[in-house]
Amino acid sequence: MSEDLDPRVRAALEALREVPPRRPDKAAAGRAAFLAEAARLGPPPARKRRLLGFLPVSLEAWRRLKGHTIPKLWQEVPAMPLIAALVLALAVLTGGTAATVYAADQAVPGDALYAVDLTVEKIQLALARDPQTQAQLHLRKSGWPKSRGWPNRATPRPWPKPRRIWNST
Repeated sequence: MSEDLDPRVRAALEALREVPPRRPDKAAAGRAAFLAEAARLGPPPARKRRLLGFLPVSLEAWRRLKGHTIPKLWQEVPAMPLIAALVLALAVLTGGTAATVYAADQAVPGDALYAVDLTVEKIQLALARDPQTQAQLHLRKSGWPKSRGWPNRATPRPWPKPRRIWNST
């Protein structure tokens, strides 16, 4: 490999091979200059910590605002696992709520989820702004059969004929 080198590069590398001995007077002068510069600059400024890993707040400012010290636990919690745990908890809560509402949709009086069904219907009525949507929700609540479709003014559907209860001659 050394045969492949350019002669100029080889000469420059050979000059670097010899290291001159350390001179104690130059080392002492360099150390004194370094210590003088460090004394002139003073101690480093307080490092800003991130509260909960993502809020850039200096600890001193937080202590002044809150009037007490921050627990050690909150100084050491990394942000990503905390955010992941919150997202997971929110997903489980949302999924559980949706499953409960879906199960309560077919509840009848006397069932354990009937109160949930009534509450969901009240919330749906409160959130419905359109009168047509409110009417459809009232019809669904009244037990109108879905097989007959939703009544509207464009295509009126006749009500079923009343059955005779007694025989009249």
